[in-house]
Amino acid sequence: MPNVLCIQASPRQKGYTAKLLDSVTDGIKTVENVDYELVHITKYFPISPCLSCWHCYVNEEHRCIINDSMGKKGEGELFKKGANTNGLFIAQPVYYGRPPSSVSLFFERFYPFMWSRELYGLPFASLSQAGNNGFMRSANMAMARWASTFNLKYVGGLPVHLIYLEDAKKKAYNLGR
Repeated sequence: MPNVLCIQASPRQKGYTAKLLDSVTDGIKTVENVDYELVHITKYFPISPCLSCWHCYVNEEHRCIINDSMGKKGEGELFKKGANTNGLFIAQPVYYGRPPSSVSLFFERFYPFMWSRELYGLPFASLSQAGNNGFMRSANMAMARWASTFNLKYVGGLPVHLIYLEDAKKKAYNLGR
């Protein structure tokens, strides 16, 4: 059965971002023969930054050697979840006009997939929630750029201002579908 990996990037597990992601997963549930796995990214910390050692490029398996959840030569728990998904959804809070550091680290360590091409064309969507004007749009654009870098198929993004939370839940549900 196809599986969508839904990443909750906020450290607040019951905050606004989580509420929006709940609407996304409610939408996913309505799609026949599709399942999802909800992952709280902070449970997989620490995620180390890329060391630019090029091991993921030069070895045949295209795996990272850093000993954390995104490495261990492809045996890191979060890396394996990424490698075994049929779709990716990231829900993120926006603190400083860009994706949070947890999402930045996740994508930085997604680098081995660029070389292996395992996830080429993987459907990817995101939502960016902020309480400040405009910053959710710039974070959402960053998601589209990163998707392009990794040859993911960006199927949609939802920039959400906190004051429109209730209306955004409906849109998040539809994005999940």
